[in-house]
Amino acid sequence: MADYTSSHCIRLVFDDVVCESNPRRLFKLYYQASYMEDLLSFKRFQFAFCLCNRDDYVIDWELTWFTLNFSPVHDASFRAHHASRHYAFKFKLFLDKLPLLERLKITHPDLYIDLLTCRSCRDRKEDLIHLILCSKHHTTMHQILQTY
Repeated sequence: MADYTSSHCIRLVFDDVVCESNPRRLFKLYYQASYMEDLLSFKRFQFAFCLCNRDDYVIDWELTWFTLNFSPVHDASFRAHHASRHYAFKFKLFLDKLPLLERLKITHPDLYIDLLTCRSCRDRKEDLIHLILCSKHHTTMHQILQTY
């Protein structure tokens, strides 16, 4: 098929406007845009719609994808399943799918009652933001940020 299309001149035209000289690239960009729209419709990214001026809020997607796909160099003890778990953790963190208490209440309502709160401070609901900002984790989080 690639030999057939590369030997013929193909032009995609819409209302007398040439859309793209390479239809394969056009469809690839279209599907990337539609997948990005699906990604942004996740609850995790709904905060972006609450901002007053969305033009000032720019997500550096190139840096985001680089960070998600980055694999650090490890010693010989680091195996393929370690890399797989590391990769899965990064995407669970990115998509807000870590098994924190608030998430477990939704996925396993038969095991977790709604009254349960953070195990450390017993004051607030345990979601990702609270896990980072919890007063009981302040010293540990500070050490992590300092070493990072």
